[in-house]
Amino acid sequence: MNWSQVKFYFGRLLNLAGYPAVVRACEYSGSSGVRVSVKVHELYTIISVGGTDVYFNRLSGSIDGTGFNPAANCKRDAIQLSERLDALCVDVPPPPVHKQSE
Repeated sequence: MNWSQVKFYFGRLLNLAGYPAVVRACEYSGSSGVRVSVKVHELYTIISVGGTDVYFNRLSGSIDGTGFNPAANCKRDAIQLSERLDALCVDVPPPPVHKQSE
């Protein structure tokens, strides 16, 4: 039996026993621009993918909740500024004037 098979059957045994998986803290950025980070805290392991945070209970391994960080993908040069309203309405004719019929 080689080392890969030993790891496979040991992992299978741990799954049958209900033992939660071990995840190390790390950061990863792929070529597609998606960032993945794993943070290990006292009560939770937080896995963040593209601004979505998934909280896992450290003892049971079950999902305890999710969160979203809207600033995770925000880049200074990617912020779209709004245009001034008067600059957009330059070529718009004024509304018609309604007169009361006599």
